[in-house]
Amino acid sequence: MYHDLAEAPPENRAALLDAACRDDLEFRREVEALLNARDRIGDFLAPEGLVRQIADLTPKAAATCIGTTLGGYEILAVLGAGGMSEVYRARDTRLGRDVALKILPPHLTHDSSRVARFRFEARAASALNHPNAVTIYEVGNDAGTWFIATELIEGVTLRQRLNAGRLVRDEAISIALQCASSLDAAHRAGIIHRDIKPENIMLRSDGLVKVVDFGLARVLEPRADGMLERTQTGSVMGTPRYMSPEQARGEKLDARSDIFSLGAVLFEMICGYAAFPGASTAEVFAALLAAPPDPRHAGPLRDVLSRALQKDAAGRYSSMAEFAAEIRQVDPRRESPPRLWRAGAYRVGLLRSRLKWAVLAVAVAGLAIFAWTWGTRTSPDPVLDVVPLTTFQGAKDYPALAPDGSRVAFSWRPSPKDAEHIYVKPVEGGEPKQLTFGAQEDVLPSWSPDASLIAFCRRVPGQTGYDSRARVPTGIYIVPANGGAERNLGQGWGGVSWSADGRKLVAGGVANGAPDSGGLVLLDIDSRHRTCLTTQGVDSLPAFSPDGKWVAFKREFAGSAPELFVMPASGGRLRQLTSDVRPIEGITWTADSREIVFNSTRRPIEGSLWRVSVSGGQPVAISASLHSLSYPNIARRQGRRLAFNEAWTDSNIYLWMSSGLPYSGPPWRFGEPTAIVNSTRADHSPAISPDGERIAFVSDRTGNEQIWVSRVDGSDPVQLTSFGKDSAGSPRWSPDGLRLAFDVWSSGEANVFTIDSHGGAPRRLSSEGFESWMPAWSHDASRIYFTSRRSGTREIWAMPATGDAAFQVTRGGADEARPSPDGRTVYYTKSTGADCCSMWSIPVGGGPELPVPELAQFRISRSWGVIRDGIYFIAKENQTRQSVRFFSFVTRQVAIILRLEKDPGWSFPALALSSDGRRLLAVQTDREVNDLMMITNFR
Repeated sequence: MYHDLAEAPPENRAALLDAACRDDLEFRREVEALLNARDRIGDFLAPEGLVRQIADLTPKAAATCIGTTLGGYEILAVLGAGGMSEVYRARDTRLGRDVALKILPPHLTHDSSRVARFRFEARAASALNHPNAVTIYEVGNDAGTWFIATELIEGVTLRQRLNAGRLVRDEAISIALQCASSLDAAHRAGIIHRDIKPENIMLRSDGLVKVVDFGLARVLEPRADGMLERTQTGSVMGTPRYMSPEQARGEKLDARSDIFSLGAVLFEMICGYAAFPGASTAEVFAALLAAPPDPRHAGPLRDVLSRALQKDAAGRYSSMAEFAAEIRQVDPRRESPPRLWRAGAYRVGLLRSRLKWAVLAVAVAGLAIFAWTWGTRTSPDPVLDVVPLTTFQGAKDYPALAPDGSRVAFSWRPSPKDAEHIYVKPVEGGEPKQLTFGAQEDVLPSWSPDASLIAFCRRVPGQTGYDSRARVPTGIYIVPANGGAERNLGQGWGGVSWSADGRKLVAGGVANGAPDSGGLVLLDIDSRHRTCLTTQGVDSLPAFSPDGKWVAFKREFAGSAPELFVMPASGGRLRQLTSDVRPIEGITWTADSREIVFNSTRRPIEGSLWRVSVSGGQPVAISASLHSLSYPNIARRQGRRLAFNEAWTDSNIYLWMSSGLPYSGPPWRFGEPTAIVNSTRADHSPAISPDGERIAFVSDRTGNEQIWVSRVDGSDPVQLTSFGKDSAGSPRWSPDGLRLAFDVWSSGEANVFTIDSHGGAPRRLSSEGFESWMPAWSHDASRIYFTSRRSGTREIWAMPATGDAAFQVTRGGADEARPSPDGRTVYYTKSTGADCCSMWSIPVGGGPELPVPELAQFRISRSWGVIRDGIYFIAKENQTRQSVRFFSFVTRQVAIILRLEKDPGWSFPALALSSDGRRLLAVQTDREVNDLMMITNFR
């Protein structure tokens, strides 16, 4: 009551108190005393006054706890408090990071129900792994005090943002969609939040939204109809202004309760006032259970909010994913209707509006049926049931479902020492059966329409991957689906697909053994006759439609900008379906041949699985909860099953401190590692500033790889670049620490940029039309070395730091450069084939390009660098633990200085050593997911 009245104008308080407290004078006196105190001394319940408040309630837990340690966490400051818990800023003394520490007050530790609810909050939140949900680090008990350690979210609550003024529509929609994505993941995990409100939604400065406080969450139980519900009734918990009617009545709940609550929050963001106002809790309950919200200022979201806020749960959206999909469909350009101030005019206007929308709804329904009939669906599926197809070890990829959906073919490498081969297993249980054997890699399987044969591509000897520029050919083979002798049909490139009659295959064209011929070819299986379908462009991943009328494929233009195309199978005019310049790894057709499903990172927040009509139109996201997937494949006849590969890595950056100095000689004594950059996404490419006080790194925690900077202990992280859909990487500090050089991949082309290390506008230095990446500063910051193919092969180039004309440095091939601090030598790696790179050098002023003989035995990738006394590096070895080594310029000896506990990753820089040798940063992979998954109810 105090908080409600504190927000009301002072002149209205008496009337509101009369209405709310006429039968309870004692309660009224207590509220008035609080309000009078507020008028005298300010808002004593504000965060800055909470230390005193908590000290009054629990003297031993607040004033005296600052500076103390609880379960390995040093308590630094108070952040907030509620009836259930106190929240502090704390320092993890073991991992060296700041956390939010939620503590159950001592006077509640003997209440078994409160303890159980407190522990359940940690279990509920930790069951989620989602960028929009708070991350739980630990739940523990120290000498009878229960605590939960979570990520520390630097930002403001949505309530604080609302207090600053009404949100613009785009901002409100973005916040709602991120919340919906988090809650959809929670619902899929069988959890409802039950307390969605602005106070439990955190907004970070980088735009990321976090749903917090799962203290009232409940695990749902399956019902006979497949829905999930909580069986307990009679308990009313939550915040009245945002709880669902069934929650207010103490009835059974399911996921639709959270839909109502998020709808109320979105209503308040859009309209600028609460959906269910009231000066007292009783008035709020009355509005919640009876009166509909006033939609005058909801604009184009009026109908979406009306459905989300239905009193009867059956009238709401069936899932959070469906609610989010409807929000995305809103046209932001549609204006709100004019305000109707007079009550009579409002009722007439509302009646006319409802009649208009009813007529429009009928028309839209008719158009929807018509559109569905003609294959122009534009809305994503509301609920997707996703199950794993594989759970065994090893690298799995390229799933292909049999036409009836009963079996899946795929590529599998059981261990790093094994070759990748084609396997088949039943979808429901059963062990995988190996179909292909030999030393080469077998990939991209495709089922014949009658399920008797499987076509696949076999990589040529010595090749471990595809290079779209070189167009390395592969052998096209077919093998019986139940096992048997293979048959070689010739060469192709980049995937294969069967025609509807099973007589032909379409593949990337390699005519007459010329790898760069381009186009797609149609291959007759019996005669092996080849017919060109396309004659130009780098075309790959072809996919025949089930009815045999169309071929969809990926085309890469100059600069490797991939787009989705479709053409008649008999030949004819091509149609471009996307214009995203984003990676596409997998193309498949719906069973009715009306739509193409593909994966793309075109808008990461909406997921990576998309669908588009064969006739064209805007691609539509299938589900915001599907990320990090590739190679989708739909069963040709069954159609309801869609398989895909799910692969992602949670890599984090660790810090080791040493008391030794470079000139003291290895081995140095490094202490225990501390995780300083630790998110649930990929964090890598660390670089230490010249003064050793700051670091730069790359993270995709906001959906795409961008450059971040922080203190050397990982505190105060700030996103430095925001290139939208383009990825930034390879950050390198200038010698004075004032600037960072980095590369950006845009439209398939890489360019070198610089930016002020404290923020500002980035500046592109490299010339357009040339690939330029992996920059490195000279010792005096006068020039920037970088890698480019502008001469035809990959070489090291250099340009003035002002961005003037570049000149070529190496001519015998090179990968990545690092100038020595003394300004005399440029060290660089040079590819030696599949085993990666060896170390070479060239004088800064030009001269012979020579290998470093002492390092010839090591396979060095991107994890290396040069300091005054030598070269540090990680060499890839067939061992469980990788080693960090140091090559001394003085002794010319190589020594191991550290052994990593986990794999560092090999596609990005994973190592940095400070110039004084005291600080070492290394990337370690804490979690790696690689499995085949299947949607069982796709439509």
